[in-house]
Amino acid sequence: MGGHEDRALARPDELFVIKDKGVYQMEVRVRICVPTTNNVPDFTMMTNENALLTNRCFCIVTSGPVRVNVIKE
Repeated sequence: MGGHEDRALARPDELFVIKDKGVYQMEVRVRICVPTTNNVPDFTMMTNENALLTNRCFCIVTSGPVRVNVIKE
């Protein structure tokens, strides 16, 4: 745990073969595993490394859709 890292989660040109030039619309959703207390995401636990490492209850949280344009030149 520790510092914050900025990383690209996914690059469309690394995930798909896009042969034809154009503008494509992609819908993206992110799913993450988060600690829970009483089946509710526990945001306090996410910032407490000791509590996070000892927690045994997790759930999957899915973001709302985000639409992005992918431009192939």
